[in-house]
Amino acid sequence: MATIVGVLLVAHSLIIVLGRDAITRTPRAMWPWLVPFLLVAAWAAIQGTSLTPSSWHHPLWAEASAALQSNLAGSVSLNPFETISALLRLLAYGGIFWLAVHLCRAPQRAEAVFFGVSVAGLLYAAYGLFDVFANANMVLWYPKPAQYAGDVTSTFINRNNYATYAGLGLICASGLIIEPLSEILASTSSRRVRTVELIEAITGEGWLLLCAWMVLITAMLLTDSRGGVLASLLGIFALVVAVASSRTVKRRSGLAIAGLVLLGGVAFVGFSGEMVGERFADTTLETEERPIIYELTAQGIARSPWLGTGYGTFAEAFRLDRDERVRGFWDKAHDTYLENALELGIPAATLLTLACAALFLRCLLGVLRRRRHTIYPAIGIGATVLVAVHSLVDFGLQIPAIAATYALIIGAAVAQSWRSAEVMGSD
Repeated sequence: MATIVGVLLVAHSLIIVLGRDAITRTPRAMWPWLVPFLLVAAWAAIQGTSLTPSSWHHPLWAEASAALQSNLAGSVSLNPFETISALLRLLAYGGIFWLAVHLCRAPQRAEAVFFGVSVAGLLYAAYGLFDVFANANMVLWYPKPAQYAGDVTSTFINRNNYATYAGLGLICASGLIIEPLSEILASTSSRRVRTVELIEAITGEGWLLLCAWMVLITAMLLTDSRGGVLASLLGIFALVVAVASSRTVKRRSGLAIAGLVLLGGVAFVGFSGEMVGERFADTTLETEERPIIYELTAQGIARSPWLGTGYGTFAEAFRLDRDERVRGFWDKAHDTYLENALELGIPAATLLTLACAALFLRCLLGVLRRRRHTIYPAIGIGATVLVAVHSLVDFGLQIPAIAATYALIIGAAVAQSWRSAEVMGSD
């Protein structure tokens, strides 16, 4: 993936140099997320090298040198290979975002991105539902883990990760359905004409999106993922609130759209959300291991709050803190914020979070300021709320399929968050 993204970045640069495309001017508004991202990437690279002062190196390097009676180079990172690998993934996601921002200046391209994510989500959801109803319990040609038998996971192993991916597709489909509905409701035509236009919009070109919406929400609910379902519903709610707050939709129309989405969501939750409801009801702190993992991760953070243990090294670092209360193998903290703080250190982890927050604020400004196509930054708001909330209890953004899809969505959303006079490449 990193190689493909790198080739695309080079190709895009060559196209600009050869004059086949307009020179892209980066607005000043790009710096709030570009600078923090580059600083985090630079720090992760430093963590993976042996050029840092020995006082910065993780204590295990000194212990290993003594045990092996050899002068090991050492580094801030416990595992430099994993740190550089994690950095490569982060740069790939950044490259996808960069391409989306620059190539989705035209609304038609942004719409194509969101439509493509919706259709891809439909196909993955259809496969996941087929697997469950056929009682195959397979992930392609691999047997599904026993603990996820009967749950929709599609081509993912973990049901929580698939719930996040399905939620992203659901938000894109919801946005593309809401856009024509809001335009129709905001028109000055008679009620009869608007009713006919609504029916035509739903049964005409919008039938595939409506199908995707129904299949995706069904598949998401049948994942049996508490965090994934809750985060996705909050993401859809944030999308609806953003649309209702925009300058392109009247308040009454916004409330009507919110009501339609709410009724549809409640209907599907009542139809296929019984298992998720039971899991919420059965949830107790006594049966959950996550609070223990969070406590032990916090201990690791306190031991090296500034330097971290190396990006991508949670599995190695956690072994130093785990105790008899922890069962099984844990290679993720199930809280992205805590895991980033452990691996990168608190300052770099904060910068990475601030970069994502800046993207959210840019989309929010687009919703409030733009007069057209506000649905696209609104989709970015919904997607960000989804991944931000679910990252509190899981590790979706550490799965390449989810991180790459989110980078694509937020890139297209940010590209459409500027007004026409501010669009990159325009004078």
